[in-house]
Amino acid sequence: MPLSIVHTFVLVIFTLASFAKSDITSKEYAIKADSKNDVIDLCRHTGCTFIRQVTSVYFLVKCPAAKLRSKTGTNREMATMQHIAKKYNITKIEFQDKHKNYPRTQDSHWTSMWNLNNDVQPSMKVQEAWSKGRSGSGVVVAVVDDGVQLNHPDLRQNINPANSYDYYNSDQNPTPTSANDSHGTMVAGLVAAEANNDQCIVGIAHNCTILGVKILGDEGVTDSTEASALNHKLNGVDIYTNSWGPSDGFGHIGPGSVTESALYDGVTKGRNKKGVIYVWAAGNGGLRDNCNADGYVNSIFTIPITSVGVDGRAAYYAEVCAPVFAATYSGNKNKTLTSTSLASSCVDGLQGTSFSAPQAAGMIALAIETNPELTWRDVQHLIVETSKRHDLQDDFYHWQRNGAGFYVSQVLGFGLMDADALVERAKTWVKVPEQKLCSTSEFRVYSSTNYFSSSVRSRKLIQNGDACQISSLEHVEVLVSFSYTRRRGNVVLTLESPAGTKSFLLTPRPIDSIKFSGPGSRAWYYSSVHFWGEKIDGLWALTAKSDSPFTTEVTLKSWKLRFYGFNKESNKNDCAHKKSGIVTVLSVCITILSLVFYY
Repeated sequence: MPLSIVHTFVLVIFTLASFAKSDITSKEYAIKADSKNDVIDLCRHTGCTFIRQVTSVYFLVKCPAAKLRSKTGTNREMATMQHIAKKYNITKIEFQDKHKNYPRTQDSHWTSMWNLNNDVQPSMKVQEAWSKGRSGSGVVVAVVDDGVQLNHPDLRQNINPANSYDYYNSDQNPTPTSANDSHGTMVAGLVAAEANNDQCIVGIAHNCTILGVKILGDEGVTDSTEASALNHKLNGVDIYTNSWGPSDGFGHIGPGSVTESALYDGVTKGRNKKGVIYVWAAGNGGLRDNCNADGYVNSIFTIPITSVGVDGRAAYYAEVCAPVFAATYSGNKNKTLTSTSLASSCVDGLQGTSFSAPQAAGMIALAIETNPELTWRDVQHLIVETSKRHDLQDDFYHWQRNGAGFYVSQVLGFGLMDADALVERAKTWVKVPEQKLCSTSEFRVYSSTNYFSSSVRSRKLIQNGDACQISSLEHVEVLVSFSYTRRRGNVVLTLESPAGTKSFLLTPRPIDSIKFSGPGSRAWYYSSVHFWGEKIDGLWALTAKSDSPFTTEVTLKSWKLRFYGFNKESNKNDCAHKKSGIVTVLSVCITILSLVFYY
């Protein structure tokens, strides 16, 4: 036996012997490895228990651990695990701590369903889609939330109990046991409540199949549990609708590395490699918040959806949101929504982006029923091309017409979703070419605002080349590194494209200023869909501004761009690297990107 392995065994025996002298508990770790056998080998030699494979590259194990009495003990234990992991071809090991997410919510009732029955204009044209025979038949939607009442009389015919699951309590039944956990049942009704049964409401995709997936609870969940829920029955689910996320108003919080891996697996392996659709509620922080600080919402793998009220204005809780694709109707102070709830009831008073996202999921189900070959990116393109501006107002900034001719709002994305147009376009939709990703080098700035100048502007000329042939943009991500003297919520970031399209990546967040009142720094990937269809070539400008120059000084340290899109003319180039200027990171395939979030 090699000496290094002997030393490892000694270390393990010593560690476990130490545990035996104190209170024993078990701790869960997410293990990243190329091979399941390497993880099993690690477990066999360390006393750990292999639990399950979570994603294509992450595995969950449980190891004996002492009840730690100090922060120092935690660090020492983790260092021990990291040392052991190196001996078994393990690339990464992460302790699984719990974090908490929050619901996004502040037929007999058909007359109350103003969002669908054409009582208000503009219409989302769901009835028109129904008249063409669309009802979501054959499409499977997972409601990832705080549980779903499986035997609700307006849902039970469309729910598949055998394939539902409670990840929060690790059992087969996601039906809530607390009256407070009604959120998921409300969400499910808007997607799939049965039609013409004299019960409550009708869902947009009233013939689809629903899986209840419970993940929310008072004590929170680990990264690996969250990842498992987002890959639940991956080979049998088309759409995951998510009406939850981090707290509104403060922080820069995103998915952990295991959940990132799960999202990647979803869009690359799900639906026979066409990719599952992750619909996400954009958040309820209002104009005093910005959804770009939410790493679930600003992921290129998700479709964030926000809310419009009955008055045709962005709902009072809708956030400034450069990543948001579109809006659907939801409640406001004047008129609210109705849906199914616990105890087989039917309730009104619903408002929040929580209840916009499932309506979008229902419309997407109609499109997938129409054309099951749609990929995850096809669906994004369809939403961009069929959503309508109408006369909607967002109370933050004027509508812009971007360089590709799309009207876009800083709050409402490309406008109100249109189910009829979505279905019609899906009938003849031609699959978009493979996605390319081009990344620039880092642009170093190190320039600060002051009393006399409240903003810093950095401009860079970007040119397409042989190694990066994107002729039509999709998502644009910006890695921005900045520092601030105090009150981080006063920092404003905007990105302007060569076509003159302006995107607000970060806007004033008063609660964030309270929570982060002292000096600090931040490095974060912000994203935008406002440049959809535009070209890369030309001058790109990033502006960092202090909303209160006498209070907060902002230093823009550096920034870099990542462009996602495709080449309209050709899809022949393989992955290649340019020698200078812009670099092609990826051509005809997407590679999982390991992001580091600094809280």
